[in-house]
Amino acid sequence: MTVHFTLIHGTFARQAGWTSSSSFFRRVLNTQFPDAIIDVFGWSGQNSITARYQASLELRDQIEKVHARNPDIRHFLVGHSHGGTIALQSADSPSIAALLSGIVCLSTPFVSPRKRTSDATYFVRTPLGAWTFVALLGTGAMWLLLKATSMSDTWRLWVAIVTASLVGALTFLLLNSKRYATRIEELASQMRLPESSPCATFILRTLADEATGLLVSARFVTWLADRVWQALLWPYKKYVAFERRDRGTIGFVAVLVSTLSCLPWFALQMHNKSVGRPIHNLPLWLFCVALLPIVLWQTIESANFVLLLASMITFPLLVGTGLALALSVGREMLWASFRLDVAVEATPPGSWSVSTYEIKDGVVADLLHSSLYEDEHAVKTICEWIQQSVK
Repeated sequence: MTVHFTLIHGTFARQAGWTSSSSFFRRVLNTQFPDAIIDVFGWSGQNSITARYQASLELRDQIEKVHARNPDIRHFLVGHSHGGTIALQSADSPSIAALLSGIVCLSTPFVSPRKRTSDATYFVRTPLGAWTFVALLGTGAMWLLLKATSMSDTWRLWVAIVTASLVGALTFLLLNSKRYATRIEELASQMRLPESSPCATFILRTLADEATGLLVSARFVTWLADRVWQALLWPYKKYVAFERRDRGTIGFVAVLVSTLSCLPWFALQMHNKSVGRPIHNLPLWLFCVALLPIVLWQTIESANFVLLLASMITFPLLVGTGLALALSVGREMLWASFRLDVAVEATPPGSWSVSTYEIKDGVVADLLHSSLYEDEHAVKTICEWIQQSVK
């Protein structure tokens, strides 16, 4: 009976050395299975969730073609890193899984997506915090960039504020758009893995895997962002419960506090000779005295300040999470991390069998993540598992 191997490289590895005919891994396979057919499944190797999903669909077509040429063949998929993800996603179809004899996943980080939170206020206030954060940060950045120009300080400040506010507004609109929400659902679907082994599956991992470490560190930042949000949301929830009981008292206190807060500033301006005659500033004072109570009242009334503060702190944390996940999961996480959370596990959801191996001295790979196919004992273990599956 003929054994057919399809080797699947990982991200950034279109010319992966372990898939070449002269590699140590291939030499051992040829020795253990002299009559085996070994193919290499080539895909873009892009660091993209969508690219891997498209590759899994193309792999399904290749599996069907191999089976059509030789229906009695024993077909095994061997994937390294995200190549293992592609192998499992391709087998997440009963018709395809029935054509496979086994899947080998080497150092594969199994990523499980989930919506970041079910709290409705999160989806409203985080974009608002993004708007404010981008506007404030952008104003400072634009001010520094425009400092080299011949603009006056007043014009430079206005250009910086308007430009940064427009960028912040665009960020707000994008994060609140239906297209963004739809794209999040598509990404979550494209990341889905089978919840039980579709066919015989051998998962081999190594200790101190760098890719797993990067994903875990990103998960910590995500956890921190969630904890900050929940901690700052607690007083808001307490306020809402109190506000429902005594709405009038809160409004009165808001007006009183905001009005009194204007008096020291008003008194200071009266004694400030550098700003011109006090009477010239009277319209501005009256405007502030009239406006600030309304603004503060509305702020306290809806507890917007607490939510805005929470979202402003959460937003940069989510940006950091997106950067880390973009390196290890896919570039889409750079913008998807605001609503999509991911966790890396040793296996996909469900019950699986995993072997964790400690690489011995002498392996030439620069990364432990890329060492399993160079380690003699690890490759021997893989061959023994395949031989048992063939019997």
